[in-house]
Amino acid sequence: MTEAIFSQLGLSPSALLLSAAAAIFSITYLFSQWRDTSGLSKIPSLDERFKLGFQRKARYLKHGKELLREGYRRFPDGMFRLTTQFGPTVVVSRDVMDEVIKKPDDMISFMEPVKHDMQVEYTGITDDHLVAETIRNDLTPNLGRIMPTLSKEIQNALLEEFPKSTEWTSLNINKILLRVVAIASGSTFVGTELCRTEEWIHLSTQYTMDVFIAAEKLKIVPSLLRPLSIKLGWAPELQRIVEHREKAKQYLVPIIQKRRQMMAADDGSWEKPDDCLQWMLEKAHQHGYSDEDIAVSQLSLSMVAIHSTSITATQALFDLAANPSCLEPLRNELNTALSMSPDSPPTFTKSTLSSCSFLDALIKESQRLSPVLLVIGKRVALAPIPLSNGITLPTGTHIACPSEAVGTDPTMYADPLEFRPERFLKDSSSSSTAISGSTRNALTASTKNSLHFGFGRHSCPGRFFAAMEIKLVFAFLVQGWDVALGEGGQTGKELRPASRERGDSITPDPSAMVWIRRRADA
Repeated sequence: MTEAIFSQLGLSPSALLLSAAAAIFSITYLFSQWRDTSGLSKIPSLDERFKLGFQRKARYLKHGKELLREGYRRFPDGMFRLTTQFGPTVVVSRDVMDEVIKKPDDMISFMEPVKHDMQVEYTGITDDHLVAETIRNDLTPNLGRIMPTLSKEIQNALLEEFPKSTEWTSLNINKILLRVVAIASGSTFVGTELCRTEEWIHLSTQYTMDVFIAAEKLKIVPSLLRPLSIKLGWAPELQRIVEHREKAKQYLVPIIQKRRQMMAADDGSWEKPDDCLQWMLEKAHQHGYSDEDIAVSQLSLSMVAIHSTSITATQALFDLAANPSCLEPLRNELNTALSMSPDSPPTFTKSTLSSCSFLDALIKESQRLSPVLLVIGKRVALAPIPLSNGITLPTGTHIACPSEAVGTDPTMYADPLEFRPERFLKDSSSSSTAISGSTRNALTASTKNSLHFGFGRHSCPGRFFAAMEIKLVFAFLVQGWDVALGEGGQTGKELRPASRERGDSITPDPSAMVWIRRRADA
């Protein structure tokens, strides 16, 4: 039917789509000009050189980091306007963001940007309260208890994936660390009976990729044309998302039902699993979740945890290999921590791992230079937002804070583009007094000076689990293997693989190879 209509018009589907897109772009531009009269014109703009919205978005996708740094440098204590991949946005300072996020939920929305970023109308991603509650009330308070299992799974996964030879071997570290993190996270999320199966590893990693790819594709298309673009096959990942959810139900619902039976018939001999699946099962009725809903929630949990953790770990490993002088103090610290272990053979506990301040500082420094996102605090004003500086942000205003630009601010950090983990040590004198000397330096800190996990009431609730997981990966990896960036064990900053930057995001080069060898004295 659709093809017949196109044929009568003398147009191919792609030509009609392009023509309609041009019309939508024109309307969007006129509307954006009208919006500027609503009060936002009082805020300085970085968009003067480009008239059309799609030009501005394209520029941000290519030069987002430079634009955000420029705006922050010019207006460090105020705000500026910039068209991001989200659309016209007011980029605000930390103090303004602190003021904004304290507004009530009926004035400022955390979920509206998520709906846009995830294209929830089409991907079906929901605000999963069960996931958030499980992370806050069960996962984080029980990190010490789950650590032995998590530690064992990470150690076993590394032994399986990394070379046993003492000769240098090249590996795609992105793929390997993603797999290691998926297995380790899975042991805590769905239990050890499922986390090592190839089907679940693939499902828990590919689901996230398909959601993000589909969302990115749909955001390219004007909103009025998205339904048509889907019919024309523009985002086949959407069908795979549906298939992933059905497979999750097939894998998990029988396990959930078996656990319910064991709970009902428990005579005291059944050892209740200590994982997120069990915690979700026990509170599902409070949220009206069915067993199928719990299965889909596990995919949501994997989506917020696995890829961001593996990206952070990969970037940190690149930085460690590029700065080999960090390796000896890191190994010495880990050996000291193991010597404090009460176990035999010695192993890392929550307290011994917490004592590894150089490890914490190294990962935090890497995250400062290569964060997963360039901005945090994305919000949409649901009502006019009056600010203490006299400006009122109109309803519908998109808001964000330039976290990467803050993290590379030369007034806060000496030599801000240099990799120097010691700046985050508690006794360091290399940082400004505003950020040194307390737990505000910790990897999991969520403050105005440490923004990469967000701050305020919507800061990342899973950051404590993610931090522990990354530290364990590093602890076992550097104890057991040597890592280099060039053949024959070459290291150095000039060999560090460049990250890929697109819009708000920074990711490691997915094709980058590193050289690994088993330590003779491991």
